[in-house]
Amino acid sequence: MKKIIVFCTALCAIYSFYACEKENADSKYAISKLEALEIVKPLLNQWPDNLVISRSTIPANKTLKYGPFGHYKSSDPNSGTTKSPNFKSWLIVRIADPQVDDVWESRHFFVNVETGSVQEKSLYGYVEGITWDDETIHQAFYGNGKSPEYDDYSSLAPTTAATKSGDFSSSGKYAVIISGGADKENNWRRYWNDCQYIYSVLNHHLGYDDSHIYCIVSDGTSSGIDRHVDYGSYDSSPLDFDNDGDNDIQYSATKNNISTVFNILQAQKPNIEELLVFVTDHGDLNGGICLWGNSTLSPSELDSELDKLAGVKMDIVLGQCYSGAFITPLMGHNRTISTACSATQKSHAMSQTSYDHFLYWWTFAHDPFNYNISVADTNNDGMYSIKEMFEYAVDNDPKAQDGSETPQYSSTPAIFGYTHDLNANNNCPVVSGPNHLSTTFGQSFTISGLPSGTSVTWTSSDDIAVSNGTNTSVVATGNIQDYSQYISFPNYVSANFSLEGDPYIVTKNITAVWQPGYYYRPYGSGTIYGGNGHYTLTEPLGASGFYWMSENSAWQILTQGSIDVQVSEGTTYEPVNLAVSFTNPLGETIAVSECVKL
Repeated sequence: MKKIIVFCTALCAIYSFYACEKENADSKYAISKLEALEIVKPLLNQWPDNLVISRSTIPANKTLKYGPFGHYKSSDPNSGTTKSPNFKSWLIVRIADPQVDDVWESRHFFVNVETGSVQEKSLYGYVEGITWDDETIHQAFYGNGKSPEYDDYSSLAPTTAATKSGDFSSSGKYAVIISGGADKENNWRRYWNDCQYIYSVLNHHLGYDDSHIYCIVSDGTSSGIDRHVDYGSYDSSPLDFDNDGDNDIQYSATKNNISTVFNILQAQKPNIEELLVFVTDHGDLNGGICLWGNSTLSPSELDSELDKLAGVKMDIVLGQCYSGAFITPLMGHNRTISTACSATQKSHAMSQTSYDHFLYWWTFAHDPFNYNISVADTNNDGMYSIKEMFEYAVDNDPKAQDGSETPQYSSTPAIFGYTHDLNANNNCPVVSGPNHLSTTFGQSFTISGLPSGTSVTWTSSDDIAVSNGTNTSVVATGNIQDYSQYISFPNYVSANFSLEGDPYIVTKNITAVWQPGYYYRPYGSGTIYGGNGHYTLTEPLGASGFYWMSENSAWQILTQGSIDVQVSEGTTYEPVNLAVSFTNPLGETIAVSECVKL
């Protein structure tokens, strides 16, 4: 999409008297770069951040290529070409940052070097191949000093500990932090800040071993200039996030390095209890994460890397624009996914130099030094689960509150996000109760670990009846309808509930259901089986106190106290009934008699 706005100003005459006084390199033009900036200032309608000006003039009618982040790609529908006006000009660009500006279109001001007239073009991204003059921008707006302070939420700066404590070498907690940045112009300091804050919380507060945190950031360990620190000011990203003397950034943010890291983690898979994947970056309209060098990582490509660790408990947090596009492709067992916005929305930052709104509050929620965080424990189980922290971030993110961005969340299964936190604590809902049930009296079963107010329905297998159920407990009784004295698996008592609209079941398996009393079995029933002096009772799990009896005097019992019996079989022409009594795990007596020989 391209808009062209022509603005001819009468102000050019005001600046004509400067022409004879110029002593700088552009003095041969009636309008200098500084004067061009003064002409454009009233058109900005705000303090100009991310403003650049061409070092040299732009020829008339020159074909210019443009694209996202100032990079033209013929295959990208958002790239294109445009022509400069039919006059030689200075080019001033207000480069849009969608995480701050809510737009992708950058305002291009072509200022006629002779008359001062202005032609404005709004282009998707901005033109490429221009050498920018940052010094003139600083001179025009900031003088020789530093740029003014912006509302960067400095009062919210993390107060993480400066020293490490504890030995976490045996920890099963791992993390991957990714920040591509695209290039030095677009790799704003806030991305480094996001990475530094989550690293500090993980390492110093939550006990993650620093060797278990893989930082894949911009140009990696290169000493080259890669970070846009302040408007027009650049440096090389510091590699040490916590000032402890060792480098925490180990890899540049490329596809190959991301694959390398996940290959390393795949080899460590048996040791990994849980993994956090944290992304702060630009995102493109096609749902990709922008990497260093202006390549992108698609949702399917990230999912392929995550699949190397299939089965590992995993939390994925994505802060880039259009991050909601990753929800469906990344869904997998024991995974939570939290994104700053939907698939069609832009993410927002506090400012270019501070933090991403959503990521800041999500990280803040996991920082145990924030003593007011207890309000996030909505189910009062003493644990700040991933789901609770997502909700806390949404509640505190002003852009989520005003509708500018709509954070997205997914958990598979639905209850997974409620049952663990980043500190390897787990509080899975559990149904507790006895392992054995009787038809003679009921026993209680309870469920714990659910969010408060969850509505529970209790069910059971056919041989068990449940009654007097509440949201947290139920009474269960044996419900044997035939002449069986005991029934083993499968039997169960289950709590059924819904979270986030998804059904979930927690089951307690019952070892056996018992029906006390005396039972006679005809020949061949198989309750007592064997021959040649060795007989066995079909296993009544957990029973004890076996006492065997023969109802035929020709047969003598040789052993007692076991599920097996040795018998001295004398000659007889009468049926032989072999009987055994025992006590079930509930202290009830059961006796079984079966004809074993005719």
